[in-house]
Amino acid sequence: MSSIKYFISLFILLNITCSAMSEGKLIIKPEHPQKGDIIEIVFDKSGTPLQSVNTIEAIVYSYGKEILRAKELNLITSGDKLTGKFKLEDDISGVVFKFFEGDELIDDNEGNSYYSLLFDDNKKPVVGAYAGLAEAISDWGEYFVGMKRDAETALKYFEKEFELYPDSKILYFNGYISSLLAIDKEKAKDIALTELDILAKKENLSLEELTILQSWYSRFRKADEAKLFSQRLTEEYPKSEHAQMIRATAFNSEKDTLKKEELFKAFYADFPESKMLNRMNNIVSEIYLAKGVEKLKEFFIEYPKAETRDFYNRQALKLANDKSKYDQAKEFALSAIKLAEKELDNPKEIKPEYLTDKNWKKVGQTNLATVYDTYANILINSGNNNEAVVYLEKAVNLSGGKTVEINARYLKTLKTLNIENLFSHAEEFVKSGNANDEIKEILKEEFIKKNGNEQDYLVYLNKLEEPFKTKIKIALQKELISLQAPDFTLMNLNGAEINLASLKGKTVIVDFWATWCGPCLVSFPGMQKAVNKFRDDESVQFLFVNTWENVTEKKSNATQFIEKNKYTFNVLMDEQNEVVAKFKVEGIPTKFVIDKEGNIRFKSVGFGGNTEKMVAELTMMIEMIK
Repeated sequence: MSSIKYFISLFILLNITCSAMSEGKLIIKPEHPQKGDIIEIVFDKSGTPLQSVNTIEAIVYSYGKEILRAKELNLITSGDKLTGKFKLEDDISGVVFKFFEGDELIDDNEGNSYYSLLFDDNKKPVVGAYAGLAEAISDWGEYFVGMKRDAETALKYFEKEFELYPDSKILYFNGYISSLLAIDKEKAKDIALTELDILAKKENLSLEELTILQSWYSRFRKADEAKLFSQRLTEEYPKSEHAQMIRATAFNSEKDTLKKEELFKAFYADFPESKMLNRMNNIVSEIYLAKGVEKLKEFFIEYPKAETRDFYNRQALKLANDKSKYDQAKEFALSAIKLAEKELDNPKEIKPEYLTDKNWKKVGQTNLATVYDTYANILINSGNNNEAVVYLEKAVNLSGGKTVEINARYLKTLKTLNIENLFSHAEEFVKSGNANDEIKEILKEEFIKKNGNEQDYLVYLNKLEEPFKTKIKIALQKELISLQAPDFTLMNLNGAEINLASLKGKTVIVDFWATWCGPCLVSFPGMQKAVNKFRDDESVQFLFVNTWENVTEKKSNATQFIEKNKYTFNVLMDEQNEVVAKFKVEGIPTKFVIDKEGNIRFKSVGFGGNTEKMVAELTMMIEMIK
C-alpha cells in the first residue's frame, strides 16, 4: 500500500469506516457514537457464515488505553436481523463486536471484524480511537474476534491517531513500533531510536516514559542508555513493575535456597499484590515441600495465596504413576479438587476484564475438569476404575468433551469396565473432532464387533468425520493468502545446508519455535504426528526453524531437546534471528505453509491445545494447495 493511501483525508476515512459497518451486516445508531451514549446495533446475518444459525451470541469488546473489556450482548431476533442495545462507558475509545455460535462458528466480517470508533461533539474520533483499533488489528483482535493481523493496516491507523493527537505517540509507542518492526525491522529501529533520543532529553519524565526508554533501549541493545533509565526507574518509582522485575530476577538467579526464601519474603512484604508472585509462590512452595508436607502446610498458613490448585495438581501429577506415593498423590489431588470446586462455587480470583462472565465460568469448569482427570488417573493406577470413571464423566461434562486427553482416558476406563454406551461416546468424540488415535481405535473395535469388517469401518469413519472436516475447510478457505516466501539458507542440526528456493516444487511447512516456548513444545507431539503422516510423501517437506533462543550454545541446546524427546524433525538453526525477521513473525509458534511455487498460502499462529484438530488443519492446508 502506497504512502499516499495512508494519508487520505479525515472526511473520506470516516465515511469508509462508517459504510464498512453499514453494508447489510451491521448498522450502529447513532452513526457517530460518543462516550456515555446508549447505542443500538442491528446485525443482518443474511449472507454471513451465520445465516442458517438460529442461536447467535454476541460479545462487545470495549477498548481504551490499557483497557480491553468484554461483555455479553443480549440480542433480540426478528427474521435475519438481530438487535441489541448497550451503554458506552466513559473511559473507552472504541468497540469491536463478535457474532458467533458456540465455540466454533463465527462471523468475522471476512477477517475485518465489526467495530466502531467513538467520536467527540465535532464528529472527530476521540483520543485513542484509531490507536486502539490499530492495537486490535496488530494484536488482540486475531485471538478474540478473528480479525486479520495486518501490520500495514495497523500502522495506517496509528499514523492517523498521531496526525490527530501527536501526544498519543508515547501513549501507544509499544504497539506502533511493534507494527513497524513487523514491516521493516531496520527502518523501525532507526525510527524508534530517533524517537527515544528525543524523549530522553525531556525533563520530568513520567513512569510510562521512563519505562518506554528503558525497555526499548534494552531491546535495541543500547546497554548504557538502558542501564541509566533502569536506575532512574528504580530510584524514582521504587514500586514500579520494573523495580519488581529486578527484584524478581535476583530471586530467580539465587541458587541458595535460604537466601531465596529471604528474597521472597522481602519481595512479598514490599509487593504483596504483585503478579510476579505467582511464579515465586510456586518455587518457594517447592522448597518447603522438600522439607516435608508439614512444613509446606506451615508455609501456606503464613502465605495463603501461595496455596493454589495449580500447585497441588502439579505435585499430584508428578506422583500419579508412583504406586509407593499413592496416598500423597491422592491427598494433593483432593486438595486441588477442593480449591477448584470452591473457586467455581464462590469465585475469589479476579476475573480478567477481557473475559465475559460466561467465559470466566468456563475457565473455572476447565480447571476443575483438569484436576478431576488428575485424580481419576491416580485412582486408575491404583486399580480403582469404578470411582475413576465417576470423576472422568464429571471432567468430560465440565470440559464439554473438548479435551482429547480426558476423552481418551474416559473411554479407556469405560472399556475396562465393559460399559455399554462406550460406542456412542466414542462416536460423538470423533464426530466433533475431539478424538485421537486411541479413541478412533476403540471406535473401530466396537464398530467391527457390531457391524462388520474394517473396510466398512473406514467408510463409516470418513462419513462421521466429514462435517468436522468440511467445517475446517470452510474456515481455511477464508485464510488462504498468496505472498512470496522470503528465501533463506540455514544449517540443520546435522550440518547440512538447507535452502528454501531449492525446495521449489514441494509443499513446505516452516515451523518457527524455541525451547523456552511452552505452546511450541505442547504442539510438538502433534507436529510429530503430522511429520509421520507425510513421511512417505516426497512432495511435502517439514522444516522446524529454531529461533529467538537466549542461550549461548544454541545448536547444542536444540540438539539435546530434540534427542531427549526423540523427535524426527529437520531442525534448522536461525541463530542470528534473521529468518524469523524476514518472515515478520510476531510470536511463536508460527507456521507457514508454502506451495510448490514458493508462495506462502497459510500462516498459523499459536497452538489451540487440540492436537488432532491441528493435524487435521495442517493436512487440509497441504491438500488444498498441492
